[in-house]
Amino acid sequence: MSRNDSPFGTAFEAQRRAVRTTQEAVRTGVTVQRDINGTVVDSVDPVMDVQENSAEFVRGGRPRRAGRAR
Repeated sequence: MSRNDSPFGTAFEAQRRAVRTTQEAVRTGVTVQRDINGTVVDSVDPVMDVQENSAEFVRGGRPRRAGRAR
């Protein structure tokens, strides 16, 4: 029996594959979460602008322009 065909070699190879698969899953999860966080952060300013403009309109004032400097 060669070294790779031994029960230990087979078990270690299965363990290595499991570790690699877990690492890939974690990387994918982190990437997805980072992308979602970026999307949420990028959407906060436009939502705040809309809310402020709506409030200003209800008060009877003139809405501010979108994309103003802060």
